[in-house]
Amino acid sequence: MGENIQIIADYPFGLLFYGKTWNDVVQHNFVYKKGPVVITSHNAYLMFITYLGPLLGFILLILLYHKVGKVIFYAFLHVKDKKNALLVCLCCSFVAISINSFFHNEWLLATSGPTLFLYFAILQLSKIKMEDPILVQYN
Repeated sequence: MGENIQIIADYPFGLLFYGKTWNDVVQHNFVYKKGPVVITSHNAYLMFITYLGPLLGFILLILLYHKVGKVIFYAFLHVKDKKNALLVCLCCSFVAISINSFFHNEWLLATSGPTLFLYFAILQLSKIKMEDPILVQYN
């Protein structure tokens, strides 16, 4: 992770804007640098910010997680309501998979199956709950 921070300091607008790749700027373990194995920080969010830069990276992350974050916050506030049981389960699963992204490179934008499924399942279920007059419990 320290190497990611150093790369962000050297390329503050992100590797993408400087036309660089991870292999171009990596300083550790020169054996793997040019081979088929690429060693990264295993933090998907930090790698995302390294490639896009802090400003654009954080803005896109906030836009990506804003709507789902509101639904998760609602679900946790109403965790005892039996009508929200499925929503709470989906949200807990999504939070667990998102936390895993701090230690692994698979995350929402890698389009790995469970994360993408949970993201859209949470959005779809919240939309269904908002449109059904019997289930409306939002603001």
